[in-house]
Amino acid sequence: MSTVGTRGKWAEAKVKDVLLKLETSDAKFTFNRVQDAHAAGGRFVAQAGDFQAFRFLNGVRRNFLIEIKEVAHDFRLSYNNFTGDKVARMWKRSLAGSECLVFVYHTTSKVWREVPFEVFLSRPITAGSWDLSTYPTGNISNLLQESLSASKEYTFDRGPI
Repeated sequence: MSTVGTRGKWAEAKVKDVLLKLETSDAKFTFNRVQDAHAAGGRFVAQAGDFQAFRFLNGVRRNFLIEIKEVAHDFRLSYNNFTGDKVARMWKRSLAGSECLVFVYHTTSKVWREVPFEVFLSRPITAGSWDLSTYPTGNISNLLQESLSASKEYTFDRGPI
């Protein structure tokens, strides 16, 4: 069980394990852990995402920004757990070409979900959280490997460039 101070650390460690396995088995894949400004006591500027990953696949160089969330609910994620400034930093990176991936671990039901980043761009004021129940669940290793290998097309308007 996580506490406020350790929330997300277990899920982040699981994702790091998967990324390490990918890195050791694929010479054209690498990643790094983004420094956590909150954990560092605010000694440096907040960063976008928890991990950055880079892959050369089918002749295309791709970069990913990966955000990991761990929540004590079966299918909801509170707006407080993914604040507007964090979403904005990821949005800016997506405008610059990063593929933003969001994975949520639900500690109560012990399931993982990959939720399209675009979901978090909307915050209906009638709710204090996002309902993620419609997004499929799966094993983090499979979800992450599929997302890093898939050829995803963006279907949302990125705005003027």
